[in-house]
Amino acid sequence: MTDELYKEVILDHYKHPHNKGKLENATVKQTEQNPICGDVVTIYLNIADNVITDISFNGCGCAISTAAASLLTDHLKGKTIEEAQNLSRDDMVSLLTVSISPARTKCAMLALVAVKNGTAGLR
Repeated sequence: MTDELYKEVILDHYKHPHNKGKLENATVKQTEQNPICGDVVTIYLNIADNVITDISFNGCGCAISTAAASLLTDHLKGKTIEEAQNLSRDDMVSLLTVSISPARTKCAMLALVAVKNGTAGLR
């Protein structure tokens, strides 16, 4: 893939995010904010037997944070809490398919931080 195609993936997830919206009756709801740029994301999870059976997000932010939340929610459906807890910055960069500058790392990690903080006591 070329850099342009990677950027198109990010823009597509920003303009047409997957799993966006409030998940009614979520077993976990976690909001995180990036005070530097103002991005805010709330992650909603339904968990049964330590497996993420459904996940969605809401919030507002830049293209990177929105695309990251969209891609992450796609990735985590059906995964265990432990698998979610073990995801790293490098995993998020792989999902985004673009290199992330240090200034954009918090944007890219915001949804994952919400997932990790929301599920921290559930393992």
